[in-house]
Amino acid sequence: MSDDPERAWSIFLEAFTHADDDEKLISVGYELRLMLHRHWDLLHTRAEAFADQHPRFKRILGERFFDEDRYREKTFTTEELIDAYRTMLHYASNAHRLNRLMKTDPRRALLIAIEIMHRAKRENIPDSDADDPFQELLRQHADAVIDAAERVARESYIVRRAIWRMRRRRDNFDAAIAQRLLAARGETTDFSDDHSPDPEPRTLSKLDEEIIHAWFEHERHFWAFDEVDELTKSQPENAWSVILQLLARAEDESMIFAIAAGPLEDLLHEHRTAFFDRAHKEAETNERLRTALSGVRLSDV
Repeated sequence: MSDDPERAWSIFLEAFTHADDDEKLISVGYELRLMLHRHWDLLHTRAEAFADQHPRFKRILGERFFDEDRYREKTFTTEELIDAYRTMLHYASNAHRLNRLMKTDPRRALLIAIEIMHRAKRENIPDSDADDPFQELLRQHADAVIDAAERVARESYIVRRAIWRMRRRRDNFDAAIAQRLLAARGETTDFSDDHSPDPEPRTLSKLDEEIIHAWFEHERHFWAFDEVDELTKSQPENAWSVILQLLARAEDESMIFAIAAGPLEDLLHEHRTAFFDRAHKEAETNERLRTALSGVRLSDV
């Protein structure tokens, strides 16, 4: 696929001729996405023309499949990266309260998870990401929430689609729960029910609304976590500079310790020889780094 895009295109065309159901078309679409990531300039025009000739395949690919921004490498300044990472950390605590609620109050967590799915389109968050809290709640506490999930699924095609996207994880549930989820989903897939009305968002309590807002903001800026993580592995000098700037702008001690347990600890683990002594030398005059190092698990580095 990387070295011979023309051959990869021929293989794609052959695979498409054997894709006789939606599941196979999904797989073929995934392969096409990989090709476009590697060879956008060469292949996108013919790929889009091909999709135009096959309406069902185009429907499965989705409206934004051929948006060029999805295939170009994301560019950002160091300042933008730091701002996004700080924003992610700012909202992390409230966003993670949903995970704690799943353990202590799964029915309340279900209401929040459903609102996240129902508002995802408006918040420009992909359905597959917005599904995560709902799907995780079912995995952890299906017995506690299955009745309510069934009731909502009857009215919400968004919930039914989320259940459909769990189809490959059916073995995670006992047979009775799996059968109830299958029945609740009915015939709905990602490619059906297009004309169903979007559910109206419900206003929850002030505290729950804060959790929802924090979840979306954390999700929206989580790209920065992935980028800093990659820097610690492949560009340690740049990562060191970013970490020092993050510490300098940390809002409070909890953010300092979050940076310590994240990129700082990872950097010292990946590049101990280059940075361990250097970090402790810097900490002699950098109080925030000194505080952060107290939160690094030295046994791991």
